Amino acid sequence: MPEMHPHDAEVLMPSFESVRTLEKPNPRPDKEIIKEVIAVHVPDLGIAHAPKGAQEVTLSPHEEEVVSGLVNRAVTAGIRKAVAEALNTHRPEIIEALHDRLVDLMYEKLVAAGRIDPS
Repeated sequence: MPEMHPHDAEVLMPSFESVRTLEKPNPRPDKEIIKEVIAVHVPDLGIAHAPKGAQEVTLSPHEEEVVSGLVNRAVTAGIRKAVAEALNTHRPEIIEALHDRLVDLMYEKLVAAGRIDPS
């Protein structure tokens, strides 16, 4: 999995750790906290959120390519630029898929850094 853009890592990791500390002794699952931290960092992501409990959408191969390109953009140029491009697609499922992939990326980075235990 690719690395996070250094600026995003500097901003998001302390936010994650702060939320997790505030929620002790019973914090929410790590990925749920990460998803919220990213949404707070990039408020435009809130526009396209699927409602809680919504079924996961299966993306077409073309849509998967688009999301992969957006993840690469997030890694090279930062999350905000990737989200701006995702919003220009006017496709909530692509925006939500990008958000999910960014959560996975940050989760893997936190595991690799030894900041959380994989579940």
